[in-house]
Amino acid sequence: MVSSLIYIDIEPFFENTLKRVSKKPKGCFFDTGLLCYLNMIQSPTQLAQHPKNGSIFETYIINQLHSYTKAKMDNIHMYHWRTSAQQEVDLILEYSGILYPIEIKLKSSVTRKDAEGIEAFLQVHKQRSAPMV
Repeated sequence: MVSSLIYIDIEPFFENTLKRVSKKPKGCFFDTGLLCYLNMIQSPTQLAQHPKNGSIFETYIINQLHSYTKAKMDNIHMYHWRTSAQQEVDLILEYSGILYPIEIKLKSSVTRKDAEGIEAFLQVHKQRSAPMV
């Protein structure tokens, strides 16, 4: 499907510092309309109530960042990160050797628990990560 240009693989981020990291790519459709069609979502109301609305939102954000970075920036790489303990970071942008972990949520309020994946990532890769605000 990657060669059809409707799907991309986001490679996992790993270094030898942590051996229990998933090394499977994360798949992402380019077209959220097609993704909704395949999930039989036919209206914004259905999408808002659908159990996969969070992952569809994540796909949309990843696509927007992918398009922007490919059009505006050279030498930027996109990764995801997941440990065997299920800690994860949805997206990591690497630019000029600096890592920018990004957590994508579709929620009205965000809790500290939502940032646990980023905190775990920073514990391992703090020296290469951008300062958090």
